[in-house]
Order: sequence, then structure tokens, then C-alpha cells
Amino acid sequence: MKKSICIFISSALFLAAGFVRGQDPQLSAGNIKEVVAAMTVEEKAKLVVGTGMRFGGGAEPEVLARTAPYLDVVSINRYTKNIEELLELFRRAHELTGKPIHHSEFSFLEKGRNGGEGGGTYPPVDSQRERGAYYRRFVSREVEVPYLIGFSWYEYTDPKPATNFGLVDRDDELYQEPVTIISEANRDVLDRFVEIIRSVHPSEMKKE
Repeated sequence: MKKSICIFISSALFLAAGFVRGQDPQLSAGNIKEVVAAMTVEEKAKLVVGTGMRFGGGAEPEVLARTAPYLDVVSINRYTKNIEELLELFRRAHELTGKPIHHSEFSFLEKGRNGGEGGGTYPPVDSQRERGAYYRRFVSREVEVPYLIGFSWYEYTDPKPATNFGLVDRDDELYQEPVTIISEANRDVLDRFVEIIRSVHPSEMKKE
């Protein structure tokens, strides 16, 4: 039996995001139905997570509108240092689709570690400590968003030399400063999440 929790209908949805800006959308209900029809019964019983995103520009309304009826969760990969812009993107996507949002990919790279000064899709920060500080700033705001079900850092290990996505480098050595801050932030987020759940369902969660 497959152990995956989420089934990503990405082949049609991911590629579609690149074709909608500035021209007629290339994604049709038929494309999506074909992907869903190819799923097994077991797969259809899982959580279907799809994407109406662009890495740099955010979620395209046309893609969101066409894919939302087939998805349980809308996932958005977004790299930015502007938390207000990000939360507004999530708000618009949720308002358009009525679906929960997953911040499915983000990270912060030290300047000079992504092909020079960085920029474009992956805006740089000044230091390893700042990588952790930005993470804390973002997740402490995201946990307060009721329709956001989670966030996923990209990624654990630097994918190639001279990049800085990882929490460890290619020799498996920790970037200690951001890891320490990120660990503390995750504990704080978990504590806050428990507080929120208790406030909503006080009778179902006994305080230890």
C-alpha cells in the first residue's frame, strides 16, 4: 500500500502556470479530469494538493479558478522577503477558490550564494543569521492565518555547489545560526498553534 499522504496532480497544473500570463489560458477542465481519472481509487481517497502558482509572480487567477474544483488544498510556492505581499497573495487565492492554502515552498538565501548577488525568484539576505530571522518573521505571521494549513521550507540540503537553500551544506554540515533560530521558531509556532486550537475547541483539549 502506498504511504503517501498527498497526491500532487502536478503534471497539468504546474506546467499550466507558465502559460497563462499574457495569453489565453492553456489549461482546460479536460486536462485536469484526465489527470484525476488516471488516479487509482486509493489515490483518490488521499488529499489532493495542486498548484496555481508561479515561483516569482504568485498564483495566477485563471489557473486557480480552473483547478480549484478538483483540489482539496491549493499549494503556492512563493519566494519573497515581503510578508505583507505574501499574506495578501494567500488571501486572494483563498477568496477566489474557497480552499485551504499550503505555502508549499520558500526559503531565504545568503547573498552571494546563488550565482552572485541573487535576486529574481530568490531574493537574497545579508547573512546566515538573517536567514533564520526571516523564517521566524514569516512563520510567526503565517500561523495566525486560519485558512493556511502549513508551510514547507525548501530544502534540507544545498542542491548544488554555490547555492544556499539548505539547512546543511553538501558536506552535511549545519548552518548553525539559521538552524538554531528556525528550531526555536518552530517550537514557538507549535505552542501558538496549540493555543489557537484550545481557544476554538476548549472542551476537546485538556491542558497538561
